[in-house]
Amino acid sequence: MQGGEDDEGVQHDLFDWSVDGDQLWACLVECAGADVPATDTSLAIAAVRQARRTGLGLLDQVACVDDVLARAGAVDHLRAVFLLSSCRTTEVDVVVAGAPRLWTSGGTAAPVERVHLPPGPLLGNHGVRTVHTVDLAPGAAVVALSDGVMAAGVHTGRGITGADITRLIASAATTQDVPRALLEEVRRREASTGLPDDATCLVLGRDGPAEQA
Repeated sequence: MQGGEDDEGVQHDLFDWSVDGDQLWACLVECAGADVPATDTSLAIAAVRQARRTGLGLLDQVACVDDVLARAGAVDHLRAVFLLSSCRTTEVDVVVAGAPRLWTSGGTAAPVERVHLPPGPLLGNHGVRTVHTVDLAPGAAVVALSDGVMAAGVHTGRGITGADITRLIASAATTQDVPRALLEEVRRREASTGLPDDATCLVLGRDGPAEQA
């Protein structure tokens, strides 16, 4: 965050990732409304990093984030998606806080599809959370979007739809090209007014088949 007290009220997205052996951990955290202090997202990222370093599993990491935010009085301020992938399996574990915006890219054997998961409690809320599993074909990826992507162009009647997201992901030549394709479309639709909110695309991809145990 750059200097100036006004920045503390800016809505913004943060993401984090870490590789530990054959496991990749990633998360995308964003504000769930206006006037949320930017320090709340930073606090959530710091909490998940600390929990990860202690060796906790995915669900326990999110519980630690809930505890830290609840103690800070930052309850129900943040949405998030937490992901865990291992090179030894085709499955990705997912925990959501709020309503997720998730897709899977097609890879070599499947179409691009939206992943429909039930909303989870917002961060800081000690509600019941569930670990969901998404199976990825070789060459496929999980694509997580912040609400700024879906909100692009809405105020001018040119909002991005779920069908638009599916088309843009499918049009990308490689997994690495997915963020560029999506965010170029966001910029195009907001070219005249500028982005009203942060727009973030987090892609967790699988380059090839899982190793055999």
